[in-house]
Amino acid sequence: MDCHLVSTGKLTKEDVARELREISSVYEGDHFDVHLRACRRCGQLFLYCFRKHTTPDWREEDWAFWVPVAPTEAQEVMGSRQLYRAVGRIVSTRPHLCLDPRGNLSWSRFGNLSIGQAVFPQI
Repeated sequence: MDCHLVSTGKLTKEDVARELREISSVYEGDHFDVHLRACRRCGQLFLYCFRKHTTPDWREEDWAFWVPVAPTEAQEVMGSRQLYRAVGRIVSTRPHLCLDPRGNLSWSRFGNLSIGQAVFPQI
C-alpha cells in the first residue's frame, strides 16, 4: 500500500473526507453505512463504514472506519449476504483508519479485534 493516507502520520477527518471520492454506496441505514471510496491521488480503494453503536449502559457512540482494500476484496464485501459480519471481520483483522466517538482519528496497523467485537457484536 503506497497511498499517502496510509503513510501520512497526522491526518484529520477533514483530510480524509477531502482526499477520498465516493465510488459506490453499498448500504445505508440508521446505524450502519458502508461505502466504497477511492483516494483521489493514487486510486487506492477504501471500504468506509459508519456504525452507531449502543453501549451496554445505553450510550450511543458514532464510529467510522476506512479500510484499504484490493478490488477483489471490495467486490467480495459488496457482494456479501452478511455485510455486517463481513465489515466487522475486516475492521477486526485489517489495518484501518478509525474515528472514535471522541473525534480522535488514528491508524490501526493490525486491525483491532477488541473494537471490532465491541462495535460489531456477533461477528
